[in-house]
Amino acid sequence: MKDLNIPAKIQFGETVLILLGVLTIAVAARFSITVPGSQVPQSAQSFILLLIAFLPGRRGLIVVLVYLLVGLLGLPVFADGASGLEYFLASSLGYFIGFVLAVGLLDIYKSKTRQANLLQLISVMLLAHTLILFAGWFRLSFMLNTTAAFYAGVQPFLLGALYKSIAAAVIVYALRKHIWKSAVAN
Repeated sequence: MKDLNIPAKIQFGETVLILLGVLTIAVAARFSITVPGSQVPQSAQSFILLLIAFLPGRRGLIVVLVYLLVGLLGLPVFADGASGLEYFLASSLGYFIGFVLAVGLLDIYKSKTRQANLLQLISVMLLAHTLILFAGWFRLSFMLNTTAAFYAGVQPFLLGALYKSIAAAVIVYALRKHIWKSAVAN
């Protein structure tokens, strides 16, 4: 195996970036609202996930996987400070799978797209949220019937998904546009 000789300064910086990402998702999970009739709270997690997915390279996916791992291991990083295997495997499991799928989709999108217009970003953010909600619904449909799972695990989150998708797209668009201008100027 070839020795990569990655400088310790870069390794430390990457580790700090990943840990800051995990912390940001954990803080966003604390900002949650109980949704009447749903076992899953509405939180700012998916909004932050959409933003983190646009970190350079595969860092967003690494952040999400580390976030899920530390929550699984017992650190109170999930919505309302929850953690552990029992919580992970309960009604939120589908959404957690959706987090990974959504960030993976956004990783593919950003690797294939150099410049995106705002409408494209809103569309891909909505698609990412759709993956999260579909995966959540799919898991809940094993606990409830499919109709009840939709009304408990998707319908209450549609408006929030729309708002969070638009807000994340505007932020990413503004940041990417600035970055592109900086790159052209240099």
